[in-house]
Amino acid sequence: MLLFKHFSSFLPSNSKQSSFEKGEREGEEYEGLNEHKAIWAMMSARVGSVSDNKKGGWYSYRSSKAAVNQLVKSFHLHSTSSTTMVLGLHPGTVKTDLSKDYWGKGEGMLEKEESAEKLVELVRQADEKFGGKVWDYKRDEVLP
Repeated sequence: MLLFKHFSSFLPSNSKQSSFEKGEREGEEYEGLNEHKAIWAMMSARVGSVSDNKKGGWYSYRSSKAAVNQLVKSFHLHSTSSTTMVLGLHPGTVKTDLSKDYWGKGEGMLEKEESAEKLVELVRQADEKFGGKVWDYKRDEVLP
């Protein structure tokens, strides 16, 4: 929320036409943003889905990710411009110290670089249907 508070003023607005809104930066056009000139992406996780919660537990982590998912929706609806899209990203289960207990248990671990590449590609190809929702690295929607 603090990032959005401090940086949302840099997003395109309908009240002024800046070079950023025109899709230009230092004379170059942005590549891969479709009709959106700005995309605000937040990291989330599938465990933030209330409808997908089949195991319970992890109360604080689940609650914080559910809050992120709500922020994605709210910020998208409150977006100052039709050229700004807000979406959430779920990186999958990435092989880090956080997931160490699950290594080798058939959880479909991703290397950090693989997850990052898939998320960048998702953002580049995002269209209007992605706005206000959370998506995983496979381009599957994470339901609320």
